[in-house]
Amino acid sequence: MTPNSIVKDNICNLMELNGLNPSSIAKLVENLGFKITRSYMSKLTDPNKEALNLSLDKLEAIAKAFDIEPADLLNPISIEKDGTIKKAEVSLNIKILEDAILQVKGTAKEVGIDSVEFESRAIPLVYEALLSEDTDRLNLELIKLARKY
Repeated sequence: MTPNSIVKDNICNLMELNGLNPSSIAKLVENLGFKITRSYMSKLTDPNKEALNLSLDKLEAIAKAFDIEPADLLNPISIEKDGTIKKAEVSLNIKILEDAILQVKGTAKEVGIDSVEFESRAIPLVYEALLSEDTDRLNLELIKLARKY
């Protein structure tokens, strides 16, 4: 399970628990002073589509709409029959995720890329590579991604 798919599942679970839809989440986020379109929220939560890369700003905005911390969206949760939220036993390695974020931000700065989209695409790649300790794949994927920017 990738970080993006965990976040997507958590958002969908929280929407269901709170009786919300993508449009209502977009409206809540807008009322909090952030900008996320209804179209983006629909794509983000579409069960037939692959999980989108989510920028840290959007992660924060969506978390605030649910009145939770952004980190709460990063670990798998499930909704119990009584409506309580249960955190799954398996979770993201927050230390490795922090390392991935720092590496991506450092790489972006080093090569002159100022793009949230680059960061949101690179962080999951770096996270997965750090978990698997596959530095060759990491370097190759980052080079391919950086060339697009």
